[in-house]
Amino acid sequence: MVSRFNDKIVVYEDIFPQDAHVFVNGRRNSKGLRDPVPENPRNLIGTVKAYVNHGRWIAECPGGCTDAVLASSEYPVFVCSMPHCEEKNYLRIVFPTNRSNLETELLKRSLHPSGGKTHANWHVGETVADLRKERLANEAL
Repeated sequence: MVSRFNDKIVVYEDIFPQDAHVFVNGRRNSKGLRDPVPENPRNLIGTVKAYVNHGRWIAECPGGCTDAVLASSEYPVFVCSMPHCEEKNYLRIVFPTNRSNLETELLKRSLHPSGGKTHANWHVGETVADLRKERLANEAL
């Protein structure tokens, strides 16, 4: 899914009208997991770091099962919806402290010919300077 927004790096709320916690419950129910995710979970055991993929903030299961969701700024909670996964804890989705600077640099990248931000990617550990260097190198091609 390529983001339809070309002026921002999107989160769940930018695309979906439904509250994120309602969506998470529905997603888990569709996979046969009936334990509801509370609106304000208190037992957040750990964290999962958000990253940017094609102009979207993503949170991925640390259990290695490949479950991933569009991260929510308003409900930054991840709980795996894959029945076979060992990761059963509620995890807080953590956005980088320099999120605004990262987004600003990513939005300077040219749009992909398809019209989307397929070049707007950021991985945990990359700096704004890394992104700038990569952008400038690609613009020179």
